[in-house]
Amino acid sequence: MVNTQEYVDKNFDKSVSDIIVIGKDMEGDLDLTDYSNLITVDLGNNPHIRSLKLAPSTRIRYISTYNTGITEFSFYTSTPDLENCFLNYYREIEENTRLFAQVIKDICRFRLRESQELSQIIFPNQSYNFLQLKQEITRLKLQELAPKLRREKTNLEQLIITAKKKAENNFEHIVDLLLTTQQEISKKNIDHVTQSRLEGELDAYQKILKNILTKEELQALLTKQAELCQLEEHLASLQTNQQ
Repeated sequence: MVNTQEYVDKNFDKSVSDIIVIGKDMEGDLDLTDYSNLITVDLGNNPHIRSLKLAPSTRIRYISTYNTGITEFSFYTSTPDLENCFLNYYREIEENTRLFAQVIKDICRFRLRESQELSQIIFPNQSYNFLQLKQEITRLKLQELAPKLRREKTNLEQLIITAKKKAENNFEHIVDLLLTTQQEISKKNIDHVTQSRLEGELDAYQKILKNILTKEELQALLTKQAELCQLEEHLASLQTNQQ
């Protein structure tokens, strides 16, 4: 048999996106935390691989551990955007059901442990209380975001003043329309038709202003407006949760 870790380290550069080692007669534990670009991990048909460890990643889309010896699945907590996973389709339905239940249990246990550790940082020497932890994190986040929102508003206002001075009376209202449209685009849950229409309007306003404002000035206005909208929505959501 081949040592799993040694084989992978020897045959796969740390920058690879796919590690596929189906049926290589490997054994042991596999730590892939140094492989930050992974999209696909397929360890199938290696019954003597005992465990898998992954670094947190939003890139990984596919993990297959069918017909391996892996029975602890907390590594799934590192892959929030996973689209496909295969546990073991060589086993009976009842066994696969048990494995899926184990995956869910391992993920929940891992998340609970994380929350408890966070709680101990914020409330040392107190027993774990999720609602108390949530309220305190919300309070701290509000405390952080409120002054940040004020600063961002001031920065945007200064950009608007500068832009309108350059635009003069004939085009000042176009600056307002540009920012209002960007604000609408930044809202969540707008339908595709509305978004397409707004993007068309935004493009038209940019074309009108392109001979007055530089590309960098236009982009700064749009970026700052979008950031401000996101901050306002985040703050409003936190305030709702605090009630």
